[in-house]
Amino acid sequence: MLDSIQKYVCNSILDGLPIPIDGVPPLTAWLTPPAVESVDGPRAHVWGGNLPVNRQTAPRGPGFKKFQWTISNWLVYLTDPDDGLNCEPMPKIIDAVMWAFMTTTMPLFIDVNGVPMGPNAVNKTDTQIQSIGESMHLQYPPERMVGPMQMLWYTSLLDVTVTEVVQA
Repeated sequence: MLDSIQKYVCNSILDGLPIPIDGVPPLTAWLTPPAVESVDGPRAHVWGGNLPVNRQTAPRGPGFKKFQWTISNWLVYLTDPDDGLNCEPMPKIIDAVMWAFMTTTMPLFIDVNGVPMGPNAVNKTDTQIQSIGESMHLQYPPERMVGPMQMLWYTSLLDVTVTEVVQA
């Protein structure tokens, strides 16, 4: 559940997402970012942050559990001041990520590795994504100047709700 939902968001939605800015490579997404990273393009670090769990049936027995995930997506981009001031890239990166969540196919079953299985379950351990991106919360602070390199560092946090249903 946590492992599969993080992998689904990271690998199937964000990693390789095209960014609509000439010369900017596609988004690279990580679950666990490397200790040292060359930020030569937009990055996303995916983290399954918050989860309340509710049961949909009253008596104990076969039923469905609804997992209302809040997945945190930390977006970062490093650029030189001339490029940053000329095209203000971060809003376009944020828009591309938000659009990817808003247009993702649902409902959709995923397997235990977060791989999309389609509209029907294939394995009894598959879970169903019933909604994604219906509620989002964005924090986008001003850019920062990275000292000796004279670069602009953009960052934002996009929390996205994902409703996953598990038969248990």
